[in-house]
Amino acid sequence: MKYSLSFIFICVVLISGCTTKLNENSVELLSPYLSALKDTHKNEVIDDFDTPEERRLFATRRTEERLKRLNTILNDKTSAGDEAIAYLLFLYTGEYSGSVLSCEAAQRGDRMIPIIRRYQRLIPKTGLEPYPDAMQGSGVLPSRVLRYIQSGETC
Repeated sequence: MKYSLSFIFICVVLISGCTTKLNENSVELLSPYLSALKDTHKNEVIDDFDTPEERRLFATRRTEERLKRLNTILNDKTSAGDEAIAYLLFLYTGEYSGSVLSCEAAQRGDRMIPIIRRYQRLIPKTGLEPYPDAMQGSGVLPSRVLRYIQSGETC
């Protein structure tokens, strides 16, 4: 009994559940940021703070920590950094960070195109899923970044 390669490929895809795992180095780079981002969306008891100032201070510290973790990703110019940035384009990370990620991806240029296109077909798993509904991306950023890169536009 002979099977075509395409038949075998389809069987492998169906058995595997059509998922792929993100590169281990990329996951290691992403994990601290994604964990902090997920924590932001947890329903925390804000009433534990005695004053509005304490609540603001807590939120400011948490935002600073998230931005520090995002900067670690942005400053990584390796292929793991490229994959991490491309991955984040598919999540809602906030207006500011989405803008920063888009600009960084556009500045990295042509090397980002195959990664973004690959993720458009099948977003890889990190092992940190599931994400809160608030982190579900709209799909706008990846397409926008591809247009920026193809037009030579940067931020």
